[in-house]
Amino acid sequence: MRMMWSLLVVVAYLWITGCTKAPPQGPQLQLSEATRRAIGTEIARARDNETVVVIEEPKSKKFVQFGYKNLWVDLPLQTLSADELSRAERVMGRFGIPKQTRLGPTTAGGTMVMTSFQKFLGEDLELAVRVADAVFREVYLLPPEVQLQFERIEH
Repeated sequence: MRMMWSLLVVVAYLWITGCTKAPPQGPQLQLSEATRRAIGTEIARARDNETVVVIEEPKSKKFVQFGYKNLWVDLPLQTLSADELSRAERVMGRFGIPKQTRLGPTTAGGTMVMTSFQKFLGEDLELAVRVADAVFREVYLLPPEVQLQFERIEH
């Protein structure tokens, strides 16, 4: 009986201390500082030149895009798995970025329905960097040291 009581106390202690620990905060949840600077530079260039920049992890082909006349973010739903979509709804909701549906052209000359998380961010470059960081770390679950590539698209 005494051993059972001791075991129960240990289990309760471990459960309580495990449940009360806050999730890690701060830099360990961010992409590397060099990657964040590169993202900021490329988004600013796209904004200033009225182009689009696609930021992509080349192995998985996971991406988010920014740019054009005003600083906007676009994360197409068609490219997300069910788990990624669930995480994206939470992450993009935190930033106030809604799902929007619109008609887009097809290569055959028709139209198709396209749904994206999309929002104009004004001139807030730091917000754009935070959104990109959150997409790669929290939606795609990529490590902080991930290597990204940037593709500029002229309109």
